[in-house]
Amino acid sequence: MKVSTESGGLINHLGHVDDRITVLGELTSGAFFFTSALEINARHSTIRAEYVLARLALTSDAYSNGLKARLLA
Repeated sequence: MKVSTESGGLINHLGHVDDRITVLGELTSGAFFFTSALEINARHSTIRAEYVLARLALTSDAYSNGLKARLLA
């Protein structure tokens, strides 16, 4: 399994990052030097949570903008 060091997303067989699945800790073995330290896992967890929330906000904004456009039409 290959993991993006930036997002923690899985890298598929074509080399594309799948942002729907992110991993941390021991599952990232090889992508990060040391993955079993609690402080590193906590930092990676925070980064993953912020990434997921940012993606949800983008999806929510796009949905809201589309809904507003339909209501105004």
